[in-house]
Amino acid sequence: MTKDLRDLREAYHAAQVREYWIIDARGAEIDFRILHWRKSGFAAASSDSGWQKSRVFGRRFRLTRTIDRAGVWKYKLES
Repeated sequence: MTKDLRDLREAYHAAQVREYWIIDARGAEIDFRILHWRKSGFAAASSDSGWQKSRVFGRRFRLTRTIDRAGVWKYKLES
């Protein structure tokens, strides 16, 4: 995760990538963040019950997951 949270984040900021999404679903909770480019560095989008606004797509997103009968995680990106 260091690569995603530090190394790539710095490289994407230097390249002026407008928006950077980070998803880590390894823990008990999903870590889903939409980061917006700013001159001083990326800033996290505000979150309302897990919903975050993408400036690139002009809509809000939320990532959810459920577990099926076989014990396999199923993920859904809602918009």
